[in-house]
Amino acid sequence: MSYDGLYNGSSEGFSFLADGYIDYAQEVIARRSIPDLRDGLKPVGRRILYAIKTSIKTDGLSKCGTLVGRVMELHPHGDSSIYGALCNMTDINGSLNVPLFDGQGEFGRVFSSDVPAAMRYTKAKLNRNADDYFRDMAACKLVPSEEGEGFEPEVLPVRYPSVLINGTTGMAVGVATGIPSFNFRDVIELTIKGIKVGFDKLDATNDVIYPDLPTGGVLVTDGTELAKIMLVGKGKLKIRAKVEIQGKDILVKEVPYGRTVEGIRRAIQNGDFYGISDVIDSTGFNSDTLLTIQCKNKKIVESVLLELYRAKILQSSLTSNLLVTEDGVPEILGVFGVLENWIKWRRKVCTELLTKYDNDIQEELTTLSYFFRLIGNTEWRNTYVDKAGKVSGKEARAYLKSIFEDIPDTAVDWIADRKITAFANGGRYTKRYKELDDLNKLYKVYLSDIDSYIVKDLQDLLDEKASKFPRKTICSNKDYRFTVIKTEEAEDDSYCVYLLDREGFLAKVRDTYGYDMKNVLCEIHAQANSTLIGFDNFGRLIRVYGTDVPFTPMGNRGLYLPKYFDVVDNGVNTQAVNAYKILYLALLDGSKKYLLYKDGYIGTLDTSEYVGKKRMKIVSEGVCQEVYDKLLDVINEEDMPEYIMFADNSGNKTRFGLVETASIPTRGRRSRAKVLKGEKVWADYYALFGIMDLYKLTPEPNYYLDRMRPYKNIVGDLDAFQEGRYYVGDTQQ
Repeated sequence: MSYDGLYNGSSEGFSFLADGYIDYAQEVIARRSIPDLRDGLKPVGRRILYAIKTSIKTDGLSKCGTLVGRVMELHPHGDSSIYGALCNMTDINGSLNVPLFDGQGEFGRVFSSDVPAAMRYTKAKLNRNADDYFRDMAACKLVPSEEGEGFEPEVLPVRYPSVLINGTTGMAVGVATGIPSFNFRDVIELTIKGIKVGFDKLDATNDVIYPDLPTGGVLVTDGTELAKIMLVGKGKLKIRAKVEIQGKDILVKEVPYGRTVEGIRRAIQNGDFYGISDVIDSTGFNSDTLLTIQCKNKKIVESVLLELYRAKILQSSLTSNLLVTEDGVPEILGVFGVLENWIKWRRKVCTELLTKYDNDIQEELTTLSYFFRLIGNTEWRNTYVDKAGKVSGKEARAYLKSIFEDIPDTAVDWIADRKITAFANGGRYTKRYKELDDLNKLYKVYLSDIDSYIVKDLQDLLDEKASKFPRKTICSNKDYRFTVIKTEEAEDDSYCVYLLDREGFLAKVRDTYGYDMKNVLCEIHAQANSTLIGFDNFGRLIRVYGTDVPFTPMGNRGLYLPKYFDVVDNGVNTQAVNAYKILYLALLDGSKKYLLYKDGYIGTLDTSEYVGKKRMKIVSEGVCQEVYDKLLDVINEEDMPEYIMFADNSGNKTRFGLVETASIPTRGRRSRAKVLKGEKVWADYYALFGIMDLYKLTPEPNYYLDRMRPYKNIVGDLDAFQEGRYYVGDTQQ
């Protein structure tokens, strides 16, 4: 068999195909799947709004088939994509925090797998919310349409940062975006604050806004991931269903974002969940309950709920990847960065708009000034009226140009169109002149301080509409607030909370009420018979069996875990013994952990090897490795990005080491990856980087140094880092 003629990557044909694919990828990213930062719309959404606004003259409902047909003139990519996007923009579907269409018919539901009805059976119309996209069209730039047969707006001049309020998802070639929805009031208030104090003055501690998802639910976060979303646009959040417990029933009021009622029901029915007798879909009933989960008895309801959370049935992960385009260029930005760039664009729009308004006012004021000069001179006025009423309009126009040599044609036309009665004393035009003069002065003020105009406009929006869009998603820093279980009802699988403080005391309580949480290092919501796994600062594995830990009485700190370790027998000096700490403790769930050591190494541990092992004492070393270099931190696999960097302060120099996560050995803690070079290395800081972060690493070193954990200022000479001399594995770059 001959293989002649096949592309080998170097032929002219292959190069042609490669170049074509690059062009296609750029087209999909810039003009298909990724929203524009300025109006928050993908091209299909923008074309839907513009085409319907300009072509549909009725204020009533129109068949969606008609609407889709009008849009196809601008968006020649099939009616299914247009209709799907139109359905998502309706109030009935519920995908947007600020819906732009009023619908009639079956458009599907964001929390349901039901598909919309055929477009011939549904109707829709633009609602009042869409007016905010079109009010400032005087400053809108029109560009040739995709097929060149008409014009369409480059972006719509929306009055607020809709890209954050309505959010979106999209997948292009090699990139994807996932922008969570935020509350209308929160976004606008943060925008106003950024304008007043400066966006560079906003911080991820005091100026955090919480996502507000169309499906509601409960957002569980301690603020760490939110801070990352604010700063760099990337983070992962936990969303749980909003539930109520009535007797032995779990009533699901709101489903987690990305889940459907039908999907949850199937997952429960197909799964082997102890204690569930039936699952009832309640969406067809006229109630606020979407799903009813019936348990066998009251005692196990909370345990069942906790298990449904752990199994990710009533829980989902919301991954934020704030990828947007601006002028066709894709970029990942944090919330602060999105708002800052949006304001830069909005300033240009408002400046152009106010300049145009001011020019129009100046033209009208000029016209009115000639009008008042004419009627203020009795001879001129009477002569003009005689000519206009008795002779001819042509002679009247010529007379105006004779007495006012510099009068523009627009003023002549306007005066000629007035009724004879208007020339008696000016009438209502006196009031109009006063209004225009006041507006002219106001626009002069706004043009000299454009931010004041934007702030006023945003404040007007808040006053008018914020009450229409209340928060749907509840925010909590706790996973779930269980009721207190009476002692006589307690079982081995009943709910409890494990609390590890910074001195190594482990408490096991029914509820955290009355417990001092200031000194708590780890808070673990689990069951009384759960197995916990952790690590000490020598890199050793520890294991705790919940059945061996008694419930802690009120006022007691619990078990002192360090006493179960004989660290002196392992050859550790006295100073190290006194500094002994348990750094990490969590539920043994079979996940992989990354162990970061201060000697510049990274190791891995697959905890699934320890699931279901024979019961040991309260605390066990597990597999003890002779490592006494102190553990820096432990990171869950799901939280580990593509790259990690260590920093070491040595004298007046700061050394950095960067390693790819995929290159870290997976054969356990005995196989460790070297990150920092040198024999006398002592890592003080580390930072986590995604692939997009790495692209920006060298040009903006100080930005990424600020992300080092713990959050401390790195002192020393940064020249080497700024020049790009850092390490990737064992190779200096």
